[in-house]
This record gives sequence, C-alpha cells and structure tokens, in this order.
Amino acid sequence: MGRRIYDFFFSTNMPMRRYIIRSGIVSLVPSMIIAAILGTTGLMTEENAPELDMGNPVISFIGIVIAAPVIETLFMAAGLWLLSFITQRPLRLAAINAILWAILHSLASPFWGLGIVWPFFVFSCGYLAWRRKAWWRGIFVAICIHAFQNFFPGLAVILGSGM
Repeated sequence: MGRRIYDFFFSTNMPMRRYIIRSGIVSLVPSMIIAAILGTTGLMTEENAPELDMGNPVISFIGIVIAAPVIETLFMAAGLWLLSFITQRPLRLAAINAILWAILHSLASPFWGLGIVWPFFVFSCGYLAWRRKAWWRGIFVAICIHAFQNFFPGLAVILGSGM
C-alpha cells in the first residue's frame, strides 16, 4: 500500500500536463469535501472564513489564482529545503510541510488549516517529484496544481461580486 501511494504521488513517468491535472483533481475534491463539512457543521462560517475579496474582483482573482500560488510555492520550496535537513523521505517531508502550511493558514482563520492541509500535501509531493528532473519543473508543477486548486475560490469571489 505504501509503495502504491508513493508511486502515485512521485511518479513522473507521464506528461507534466497529465500529472498537473490528475494532482489538481486529487487536491481539489477532498478539500472541497472538507470545506463542505466545515460549512455544514458550522465550524467555518462567513464570520471566521478567510477574507479572499480584495475589493476589486479581477484583482482578487489574479491574487488568488496566480499571485498566491507563485509566492506560496517559492516559500514552500524554501521550507522543504530546510525540512530536508530533518528528513529526506519525500512523503514525510510533504506531510510535515503540509502541517506547517495548515498552521500558518489557521493563524488567519482558525479552521482554514483543516481545508488546506491536504492540498499542500499534494503541492509538496508535486514539487518534490518534479524537482528531481529540474528545480524549475518542481516549481512550475506545484504552482499549476495550486492554481488549479485556487481557481474555484477565485471564481467564487468574482461570482459573489456580481460581475
């Protein structure tokens, strides 16, 4: 079982585009389920949800779907490099990194971390898998998966603005 999980996340024997789409879906679906559970149980409400609207819906969309993935991926890569001094095991590295990002997001909104721990695990795996081929490929793949993940929240901001 462990080997199959490793192979699923770390095999790069496919076109990069296919890996990004597959990982984007694997990231998005569970996080949407977690968000729905948080919403229906009342743990995540409009009052304690993260504020994603930056005033202008187009600027918000660009920030959520383009800027945040780029900036967070660069910080994530640096964090993974630092964590690699603790462990070299990719699944463990990705899990520790995801937990740290969940904690950081929870500082902005208490339950937000529960919704992003899984996506950050997937982003980390994508980065670590493709970094073996080239650093820029790892960065690119993680950014693309993250942008895929953030597309629907970005779209929600635009639709919620009445645009």
